[in-house]
Amino acid sequence: MKKHNFLILIVALIFGALAGAAASIVASSYLGKSLTALVDSKEVDIANSVYDRSNLVIRDAKKVVVNQDTKIEEVSSSLQPSLVSVFKNGNNNYYVLEKADAFGLVLSNDGWALLSGLKETNINNVTKDYSVISADKKVYAIDKALTVKITGDGDVVLAHLKGASNLTTRSMAGAYNLKPGTSIILLSADGKTLFSSIVAKKRPDILLSSDRPDIHLEIANPISDEFKNALVFNLGGEFVGFVDGSKAVRPNYTFFPAWRAFIAKSKSVFPSLGVNYLNLSAIKVPALKIDKGAWLKSSDSKQPAIIPGGVADKAGLKEGDVITRINNQELDENNDLAELLSSYLAGETVNLTYSRGGVISDVDVILGEAK
Repeated sequence: MKKHNFLILIVALIFGALAGAAASIVASSYLGKSLTALVDSKEVDIANSVYDRSNLVIRDAKKVVVNQDTKIEEVSSSLQPSLVSVFKNGNNNYYVLEKADAFGLVLSNDGWALLSGLKETNINNVTKDYSVISADKKVYAIDKALTVKITGDGDVVLAHLKGASNLTTRSMAGAYNLKPGTSIILLSADGKTLFSSIVAKKRPDILLSSDRPDIHLEIANPISDEFKNALVFNLGGEFVGFVDGSKAVRPNYTFFPAWRAFIAKSKSVFPSLGVNYLNLSAIKVPALKIDKGAWLKSSDSKQPAIIPGGVADKAGLKEGDVITRINNQELDENNDLAELLSSYLAGETVNLTYSRGGVISDVDVILGEAK
């Protein structure tokens, strides 16, 4: 009896092995070489027809590669609810949506929007002569408007849509996120997209002002005329900035502080520290042991390092000091002094850490209003 049971066990094992081998052959034929590639490379090409099988389960994915065109289309589609079209009021009782005078981006859910490419900058004319149509085709009159002077070619027009509420907005990309190599998408008024990346942050002069971030973003691709006044976003859909009339990419913080101040205090002003400086991340000073920060140094009598009567002057800062931190945030190649200050409002208190002759000190200052 025992010998009989043993023979049954042997036969069962043999048939089990044969069944396993057969299943392996069937699976291999079913999935083909792509299954081997999946095991070997740990990469998955979802576009491959083999992966439309309902019985394929991907576990513990290590790397997912998304096609660039697919990502651009995805981001572009996600932006549509936040875009608006701008039309000059006329005698017609209709608007041709494909022939807008300008387009823009919703900045706040209560109706503030940036109008890009609007040639009219006179506030009275903007509120009287233009209307805005949202993505869901609602028509809004403009009851308030603000023009922010920026460096470069053109001003930024910000408008409030009368009676608007619960609009879809986009997050603002912070200055610290706008690093070389960051991928961006330019979106034109007629819906065209240009994929590029940030190469560098460019400033027109080596001597910089703390009171206005005079800066543009150099990108990898040349900007054609069709992308003049385009809006710029990163691949996360955050608002990076806009293309001005000279086809320079201006980051959002070239206007954002003045707009925030207008909402908070009905006054369009930039915060002021009152210094001119050299960015030590961009130059080398052998006499200094510090290689990053804002060096308060100037050889221009018309642009002194410490502006007399300004905030820094009253706080006791002196020419030759190096500001190294603002509210404990370090100044470096990605965090310039003017850029960091642009995230604050005039009247707010910030703590400055600075080095004087190798001695580290700090002082609290109340930011003033830039002239």
